[in-house]
Amino acid sequence: NFRQDTRRRRKKIEAGGGEFRLTTSATLDRDVAEFLRLHRRRHPDPGETVLDGENVDSMLVEVGAALLPSERFRLYNLELDGRTVAAHLVLVAGSRALAWNSGFDDAYRSYAPPIQCLVQSLYDSAEHGERMIDLGEGDQHYKQRMATGEEARCERLMIPPGRAQRLDLLRLRASELRHRLGSAG
Repeated sequence: NFRQDTRRRRKKIEAGGGEFRLTTSATLDRDVAEFLRLHRRRHPDPGETVLDGENVDSMLVEVGAALLPSERFRLYNLELDGRTVAAHLVLVAGSRALAWNSGFDDAYRSYAPPIQCLVQSLYDSAEHGERMIDLGEGDQHYKQRMATGEEARCERLMIPPGRAQRLDLLRLRASELRHRLGSAG
């Protein structure tokens, strides 16, 4: 049913004139701004997402500019009704792709935009020869339906010293606490 539903929604997008577009160097600034707008709209509370930091916009544009030529920065944009309604960022290292983060407009929920963007990125990753695609953190139902296995992940986070370090640490702890409380409920 999951695959059938995904195909049905994809046809609905195509019938409505929707399309997927990859970010280019010419659209990078605008696409990053749209990606963050859509993501932050879904996570409006301070500290709810790591993408609400001070210099996230400029960092993503800088990383995108450096990685776009080698196709290791893939920002997928789902456009419907002449506007971006979902964005999904995939980062690539070697033969591994990581579905890093996404955002979407809730008014288009019936299209399942996060799933559709993820499926599009899976097709592209297969075409590029990536052997492993990490679906990202979280145990959402759709990820469990798509995955062929699970792998433990160990992460290290570095917060540079400076005036904002204490506030960044506080935001990080608040985000971790919210995540743990959400997982427990």
